Amino acid sequence: MGLDVSAQSALRQPQSLTNLNLPFYYLSLVKENGNSCDLIEIDGRLDHKLLERAICSALSRHPLLSCRIRKQGLGYVWQPLPSDSAIDLRIDWADDLSEDKFLTGNVWEEPLAIESGRMIRFHLTETPKKSYFQIVSTHACADARSCFRLAHDISSHYSILTKGGVPPSEPIETKHPRIHLWKHLPWKRKVTLTFQALLQVVNDLFSSSHALHVQNREEGHTAIEIEDLGADGLRGVKEKAARLGVTAHSLFLLALGRTCSRFNGTEGPITLIDMFSLRTFANEEVSDIYDCMVVPYKICFDTREQNGALLKQIASHLSELKTGDILKELYRQHIYALSAISLPKRFATRLVCRLIAKTNVISTNPGNLRYDLANFGASPVTDYWSFSQLFPPGKVMVMFSTFRDRLRLVAVYDKKTFPDGVAKDLLQPLAAYLNSSENFADALQEAHV
Repeated sequence: MGLDVSAQSALRQPQSLTNLNLPFYYLSLVKENGNSCDLIEIDGRLDHKLLERAICSALSRHPLLSCRIRKQGLGYVWQPLPSDSAIDLRIDWADDLSEDKFLTGNVWEEPLAIESGRMIRFHLTETPKKSYFQIVSTHACADARSCFRLAHDISSHYSILTKGGVPPSEPIETKHPRIHLWKHLPWKRKVTLTFQALLQVVNDLFSSSHALHVQNREEGHTAIEIEDLGADGLRGVKEKAARLGVTAHSLFLLALGRTCSRFNGTEGPITLIDMFSLRTFANEEVSDIYDCMVVPYKICFDTREQNGALLKQIASHLSELKTGDILKELYRQHIYALSAISLPKRFATRLVCRLIAKTNVISTNPGNLRYDLANFGASPVTDYWSFSQLFPPGKVMVMFSTFRDRLRLVAVYDKKTFPDGVAKDLLQPLAAYLNSSENFADALQEAHV
């Protein structure tokens, strides 16, 4: 199925990949593929023809999804595809669904042809009672918020079509998110952050840090496990965070660090990689764009300290990032991207992995998703969650999913490193730590002094 030519209107000429896209493009080449997935559970069946039309009209609104990545000179550009480029929708039937069907079969067994075709594909798997719709994307042009926006667009367009209506087709204007980041910063602050980024790059070349004491084995099959804390779990975290005067994300990071120390059997320095969204620095139009607008950053703390002190450190670090320090990480990523462009792909991917990740535990929290995902026509959406590929040297990535005010811990991990899974040693202890008020007793007492 081809897109209408209107899909090309917002991006007629090649545009350079930004320094946000480039590192994730290189990371996507590390394994056989770097696909991410948004999985939507639907009660009932969908009309296949209407779903194709809904996908077609939704894609027409997002310019990057009508492009491929192409080498041009020393850099890479988004190259608009011909207007009749096919949409890849695959429809299957299954009596029941195993992990391999969802993950290995549909997501990670086949890479996306991001250099020759559309950077997205779709799977609809029907079972006797449910339908499972998967959006398989790449981090080179998408983050969690943009993927959820596309899921919303497809579901809403499908609902409009079932009523005989015409869904919106005008492309969402493409803007450059970084122009909004430094308008409020003094010139001297920008220079200082640039200098600090250079020092950090030098430090990255000679330092190493990890959160989990595990063997650095060759990467194996990627697996996934989920721990559901439900609505009560999320409510409890929010209540504790409010009493402590911090964000829920600060508690997530502290609990993950404590869980890593428990796994190691010893307290000490912990380094995590977290994702910071740049959308909060941009205007309302930018927040609707399908693009990658996250910056990986590392956060370090010592679990030998009390929770009250650690929460202050974490909250302070997050606050500094929001007031401009994230530019240091953005500049650092800029340096990596420029360095990698001049290298062959094989060496570029190794460079990016070595310098960006720097630890074996990754955290991500998309936060509140601002779009509704209620139904596909008359068929209600009963569940939704997303997951990304795990990039070396990462051995486990924990995603804090809060869809419909329900907390779930989604762990993507390396099966060769954790042959028995991560539920018993990581996810269940992490859930227990978040659920217990006793773990935050010292911090709560200090907060009320």
